[in-house]
Amino acid sequence: MKLRHALLIALLLTACSKATPENYAKIEAGMTREEVYAVLGKPDEVSGGGIGSLTTEAETWKGSGHTIHLRFVSGKLIARDIETTGSK
Repeated sequence: MKLRHALLIALLLTACSKATPENYAKIEAGMTREEVYAVLGKPDEVSGGGIGSLTTEAETWKGSGHTIHLRFVSGKLIARDIETTGSK
């Protein structure tokens, strides 16, 4: 019974992912991090750094079948990529 519940929860979490090609298409260069978060939610992974007021961040969203990679400079989106993963 516990295994069935765990599988159901995993399926529901995967189904709720916003890392989809449809949402990726809504993301455009120049958007702020807040605008991106309104479409994709919070990222699964974040890395970055900065010098003075110049900051760079790489953020990743993982979904069922797709992973979205975005790069921000000083809070503005400069690059985006979507990758199809093994599971669909």
